Amino acid sequence: MKRKLIIILFLVNGIVAESQVGIGTTTPDKSAILDLHSDSKGLLITRISLNSSTDSTTIPSPATGLLIYNIASSGISQDGLAPGYYYWNGNKWIKLGTGEDDIKFIGTSNHVTQDAGTGGLGNDVGTGGYNIAFGAQALSNNTSGSYNVAIGTSPLLKNTTGNYNVSVGFQTLINNTYGNLNNAFGYGSLQNNKSGDRNAGFGSFTLPSNTTGSYNLALGEGALYGNLIGSYNIGIGLNTFFNKTTGNENIAIGSWAGTGQISGDRNIFIGGSTSVSDKTGSNLLNIGNSIFGTNVNIPFNASLNDLRVANIGINTDTPSAPLDIQSTRTTTSISPNNTVVNAGGNINSPLQYKIQNTNSGTLARSGFLAVANNGYNSSNMAWIGINNENFNSTHDIGGPNDITFVGTGKDMQIANASLSQSIIFSTGTAVTPFFKERMRISANGFIGIDTSTPMLHFIITEQLHLQWECPAQIIP
Repeated sequence: MKRKLIIILFLVNGIVAESQVGIGTTTPDKSAILDLHSDSKGLLITRISLNSSTDSTTIPSPATGLLIYNIASSGISQDGLAPGYYYWNGNKWIKLGTGEDDIKFIGTSNHVTQDAGTGGLGNDVGTGGYNIAFGAQALSNNTSGSYNVAIGTSPLLKNTTGNYNVSVGFQTLINNTYGNLNNAFGYGSLQNNKSGDRNAGFGSFTLPSNTTGSYNLALGEGALYGNLIGSYNIGIGLNTFFNKTTGNENIAIGSWAGTGQISGDRNIFIGGSTSVSDKTGSNLLNIGNSIFGTNVNIPFNASLNDLRVANIGINTDTPSAPLDIQSTRTTTSISPNNTVVNAGGNINSPLQYKIQNTNSGTLARSGFLAVANNGYNSSNMAWIGINNENFNSTHDIGGPNDITFVGTGKDMQIANASLSQSIIFSTGTAVTPFFKERMRISANGFIGIDTSTPMLHFIITEQLHLQWECPAQIIP
C-alpha cells in the first residue's frame, strides 16, 4: 500500500513539473513555466566576466537568447562592455536596455545614454543640468554646461561650460568649449567653433572653420565654409563664401556665391558662382554676375546721409556713376540689340524720362551729355539741358532757367531724315493758344518765316527791317 502511494505522488509531481513550477507558491501562474514568489529574496542570474561583446569562449557555444549578468568592464570603445544584463543574439552580447540603463537620468534632469557624458561612461556630465546626450562621447568633457542637446557621435565632445547649444550629427560642435546658443545640424557642422555664440549651421560642413565668429547663419553643404572669425554673415547654398575667412555682415545666396572673396564687410552676392574682381573689398554687390554695385549696404546714419554714394553697374563690376551701364555687344548692325536702355509704357499722358538737379547754386543745371570715343566732359561732346534758377557761370552759355544746346566737336548738324518733311521752329506755350510756328525749312530747301508754305529759298511774309552798323560800307 505504501509503495503504491509513492508511485501515485511521483506521477502527480511529474505532471506538475511538465506544466508549471512554483517556488514559494502552491499556485504557479498557468502562463509561466517557473513562477517565483518571495517577500525578501530575488532571482540571481548567473554572473559572468565577459572579455568583449563577441566573447564566445568564456561560455563556449552560447545558445541564442542566453541571459547572463556581466560583472567585468572591458572599456568604453564601441566593442567594449560595461557591467549589466546581456543576452546572446547569435553573434554578440547585447545589453538589455532600461530607463535606468541605456538612458540614464543623472544629476539635475540630465538624460544621458550609456556611452555618453563625462568619459563616455553614461554616468556623469559634471555639475551642469538639463542636458541631453545621446551617442558615443556626446558631452564627454562637460563640466558645468547646461541646457545642451548632443545627439550623434562626438557632438559637443570638448564642451565644458557652454550652454544652450544644439548639436546633431557626427562631430558637430566637437571643439566647442564655452560657446553658447549655437545650433549645428549635419556632419562636421561648426566642428571648430570654440567660443563663438549664436551661430546656426544646417548641413554637412556648414561653418566648419568658424572659431570665434558669432551670429552667423549657414544653410547648405559647405555654406560659409571658410569663415574663421567673421560675424553676422549669412550663407545659403553649396560652399558659399568658400574662401572668405574674415568680415562681417556679408550675404551670399546660391551655390559657390562669393567665390574667391577673402575678406570685407557688408557684401552681397546673389546667384551661382557670383564674384567680383576686388576680393577684399567691402560694400560690394553682385546679382547674377550681371548687376554690380559699390558703396552699397552702408548702415544708415542721418548725419552722414550725404555720404550715400552707391554706384550700380550693369555688365561692369566697377561702376563709376550711380547708374553705369556698359554694353558688351560688338555687332555693327543697327538693330534693337544695340539699344543700351529701352523704356516703354502704355499711358494716355506724357511718358517721360526726368532728370532734375535740385541744387540752387550758380553752376547747377540738369541735362544730358553725349561724348565721342575720343572725347571727355568738355571736348568732343554734346550737351542739351536747362540751367537752374541761379545759374551764373562765365564759361557756359545762357542765364537762369535757359535751355541750352552746346557742342564742342566739329560742325553742329541738325537734320530731318524724312525726305518730305520740314524742320520747324516755334515759340509759345504748352497751353492755349499753344505754340506758333515762326520759321520753317521745307524738304526742298525753301525757308519761310511766319509762313508754313515757303515757295522760295527765302521768303518773309511780314515786314523785314535790316540794320547794319557798318558806316564805312555802302550796302546796295
